[in-house]
Amino acid sequence: GVYFLVKEDGFEIAINIDYIKDIFKYGLPLLPHSIGLLLLGSFDKLIIGSFLDLASVGLYSIAVSYASLLSIFTISFDNLLRPILYEIFKRDRRDEDARYVFIFCVFLVFISVLAIIQYKAMTWVFPFFVGEDFQRAQEFVFWLIGSQICFALYRFWVKSIFFFGVTIWVSIATLIAGLLTLVCNILLVPKFGIEGAAVSSFFGSLASAILVFFFSLRTYKIRFKFFVEK
Repeated sequence: GVYFLVKEDGFEIAINIDYIKDIFKYGLPLLPHSIGLLLLGSFDKLIIGSFLDLASVGLYSIAVSYASLLSIFTISFDNLLRPILYEIFKRDRRDEDARYVFIFCVFLVFISVLAIIQYKAMTWVFPFFVGEDFQRAQEFVFWLIGSQICFALYRFWVKSIFFFGVTIWVSIATLIAGLLTLVCNILLVPKFGIEGAAVSSFFGSLASAILVFFFSLRTYKIRFKFFVEK
């Protein structure tokens, strides 16, 4: 990349204090966000391994892998919507509230239909791709697909927060959700086993989606009264 920059246009190194301040203002508040993501996505397997055994970690990992297939489609659709939503945020006009809500409803229907198809297809996919000893992983897919739906909603709503640069709210939401997931895992895994971890993952993702939703309403304020206006 540097080679082609020099070859085509050339470049010179300059220090802009305002740019550096903006980088730190935007990026530093996201450090707790990384910790929250770690709690949301990794500690469940460690806790399963601590309280149960490695075989249980394997079962849970297969269920997580299958549920995460939903993100291939939701993230693709999410990326398709990003420039449209950013244009709405950029214009920041109240007459586009209905359009924003309509896009969200389309997104919600899209991921819900995909989730139902994926869940129903599980009974055919697992016998074909998963070994006989790991068929029980199907028992935990329901909660984990729900977690993926919540994560998709989180990605939709978090865009306005990132666009307007109030990244501290992202960290607050993710860190609270991560700590909730950790506590739920510690409480539920010893009692309910692998299903406790799956339920904990769902509650953590749901919490992050709800928190980000309320924070997003503070950055891009939607007036819902257009639903009843003539």
